Amino acid sequence: MKDLSMANQKLSEEITSLKDRIKELEQSEVDHIQREEALRVSKNLYQRLIENARDMLYRMSLPFGKYEYISPACYDITGFTPEECYNGTISIAKIIHPDFSEYFNQQWINLLQGKVPPFYEYKIIRKNGGERWLHQRNILIRDENGLPVAIEGMVRDITEHKCAEEEMRENEKNYQDIFQNSIEGIFRTSPEGRFIYANPAAARMLGYESPEDLISTVTDMGTQLYVYPEDREKVIGLLTKYGSIKNFAVQCHHKDGSIIWGTLNMHIKQDDQENILYIEGTCQDITKYKLTAEALRNSEEKYRQLVDSINKGICVAQDGMLKYVNPMLMEIFGYSKHDLTTLPFTEFIHPDDRNMVLERHKRRVKGENFSTRYEFRILAKDGSIKWVELDSVMVDWEDKTAVLAFVGDINERKKAEEELEKYRNHLEYLVEKRTGQLKRSENKYRTLFENSNDAIILIRQGVFIDCNAKTLELCRCTREQIIGKAPYEFAPPFQPDGSNSREKANEKMDAAASGTPQRFEWQACRSDGTAFDTEVDMQVIEVGKERLLQGIVHDITKRKQKENELQIKAADLEELNTTLKVLLHQREEDRKDLEERFAVNLKSFVLPYVEKMKKGHLDPNQRSYLNIIETNLNEIVSPFLHTIRFLNLTPRETQVAALIRESKTTKEIAQIIGVGLDAIDAYRKSIRKKLKLNDRKINLQSYLRSLDK
Repeated sequence: MKDLSMANQKLSEEITSLKDRIKELEQSEVDHIQREEALRVSKNLYQRLIENARDMLYRMSLPFGKYEYISPACYDITGFTPEECYNGTISIAKIIHPDFSEYFNQQWINLLQGKVPPFYEYKIIRKNGGERWLHQRNILIRDENGLPVAIEGMVRDITEHKCAEEEMRENEKNYQDIFQNSIEGIFRTSPEGRFIYANPAAARMLGYESPEDLISTVTDMGTQLYVYPEDREKVIGLLTKYGSIKNFAVQCHHKDGSIIWGTLNMHIKQDDQENILYIEGTCQDITKYKLTAEALRNSEEKYRQLVDSINKGICVAQDGMLKYVNPMLMEIFGYSKHDLTTLPFTEFIHPDDRNMVLERHKRRVKGENFSTRYEFRILAKDGSIKWVELDSVMVDWEDKTAVLAFVGDINERKKAEEELEKYRNHLEYLVEKRTGQLKRSENKYRTLFENSNDAIILIRQGVFIDCNAKTLELCRCTREQIIGKAPYEFAPPFQPDGSNSREKANEKMDAAASGTPQRFEWQACRSDGTAFDTEVDMQVIEVGKERLLQGIVHDITKRKQKENELQIKAADLEELNTTLKVLLHQREEDRKDLEERFAVNLKSFVLPYVEKMKKGHLDPNQRSYLNIIETNLNEIVSPFLHTIRFLNLTPRETQVAALIRESKTTKEIAQIIGVGLDAIDAYRKSIRKKLKLNDRKINLQSYLRSLDK
């Protein structure tokens, strides 16, 4: 029994051991399945990474060079599919660029000998014929004997990188070309004043044979180059304060001992402690410009005297205002320069002519092509009405289009023409009023005919049949010498305009006979052969029942002489105008330069001290006045005042507008200016009216602020 019990116990232990072993085997099977699943997932992940990689991965067996694996990126890089590589349709040897054939063959020999670099770069020709740069990294696989059996690698398309490198090399070459061939000097200097490098233009500007000659010779710019060493100190001070300077004009010593003018554009390079490492910049020789500017300034007074003394009014019209007037124009109008330049020019034009003059001015500004000379009436200061003749050309004035006008006083001429027109109208009236009292009318006409201050002739069938005493006086001949002769017989063969006198006379007589009155200039000859200029008015009149041609001849010899003199003066004025354009342009450039410097000086040397004063102990009134000072100084360097000056505001209205723009209340403005609240309200209404805001729901403060834009 005892043996049986022991056998049962041993059997039970073996069964328990078997159960434990079965559990271990079952767990091992689960672990194996999990490892296989993880391996499958990892393999799939690895496969996806390879299949979707932009770089081409491959394995090639040696020594025959057969691809064992090649990733899909092969198609994107070479244009060939992996299948074409597997079946031998294509190989690297077939697509290698001809420039790299010898290099590739040598690398293949080295590879078979077990020598392979970690990477190399080369070009291929894609299937579509395009060229690509490739970067290939290699791993050589060896057998247990150390012999190469395969090569694995990764190939990347680096075409864009290569293009960037080529572009960088080209940019570097271009920079060097610009640096060497620039017409402006380019340089870098140390803070102590030694040249670190310079281009040929900088050396030439200072008279040195080469940049090397300049760098080795100039060891202290402040004493060797600057005519005034303090200019060097000023440059360093500005660079330290602002970091850069532009168009800084200085005088420099040329190597030959002469003095030249130059402009500097410079900036500094600093380290982390704001110490100056070096200074870079450009320079330009402006000596000729300076000499030219000086010559222009010297000649400006001479031309100004010429303009002021010329016997014709000259003015510049822009934006409805006269920007410039000469003394003769003031004499013609009778107004002062202040009056003429502070009121719209239409205020000085006769009301009946204003629209015509303004319309022609607008068309002229738009660039329309039409006759620039015309006549109109003006209102002189003494209340009289004067006739003037205006001729004009387009010019630039302060960077805007303007009209340069030449104004001549033709009042006396107009009076004579009006007087003649009265006589002419009266004669026509007498002719038209012919009735049964024909004889009396003819006697009256004869009286006017004989006593007229102009020569009057009657023509029938192309020849003179009658003339008055003035005609005989003008031609210095007898009636018998004129009657029966044709008009061209009292004229030179050709007129001043080149036309044949006989043909022109017949043409004018035919036109007048057809019912079209004629007015023309005619050069006639006296009995002694001397020529004189006339103006002829010719038309049909009825004498009794007969239609005759009447010619009224006015001697314009003196007027012609004056016109010739005016033409000569006009030519002189044209030449003067060209010079004035140059002067005006230069004056504008100088004005801009002065404004820029003025603004810089305000910002640099005035406003900082105002800011310091604000930090001091001030009572409310002092602080208020200081704020006003600061506001107005800021306005000077802002575009607001430059804009508002064209709006015809009075000085007091300008002051009120500026305070409104700065959000001051009516009460505050009244206290600042020292007037009553009603006065401020009146100023507000006047400002809105001049700005044409009365019928518009626009906040005055917002509108004034918008003028800055």
